[in-house]
Amino acid sequence: MGHLSTDKDSMVGSWTKFLLQTVWNRLLAKRDNCQNRLQRHKNKMPTNTYNNWVCRVLKIEEDVKDFETKFEKENKGSRVWHVLSHSEFCQEMKDKCERVLKLLEESNQLQEYLVDQPPKPVQVMGAPE
Repeated sequence: MGHLSTDKDSMVGSWTKFLLQTVWNRLLAKRDNCQNRLQRHKNKMPTNTYNNWVCRVLKIEEDVKDFETKFEKENKGSRVWHVLSHSEFCQEMKDKCERVLKLLEESNQLQEYLVDQPPKPVQVMGAPE
């Protein structure tokens, strides 16, 4: 029975890692798209909203890389220690995945906040009769 539980945990861990990698790659693509769009508007400053979002993406990028390094070390380590910590790894991976998904969701709303918008054009109104 314990072996079946370990196999199930391993499957869940593998699926969660795949999900994290998938959403992570989408977030990086969104970040690159935003940076490319920003390059097309070189004469405009990025908004504070965008700068804040990029800072949080950079932070999660660092966290994900650290986690991947930790994950690789654990996979090479003792089998007993790996089984004991597997659920902790799955939870940590799930938490990172949720953070990445939240940033990805925010990126969908970021387009209008990427650069400061130009003022709306003045509408010429006819004189009252």
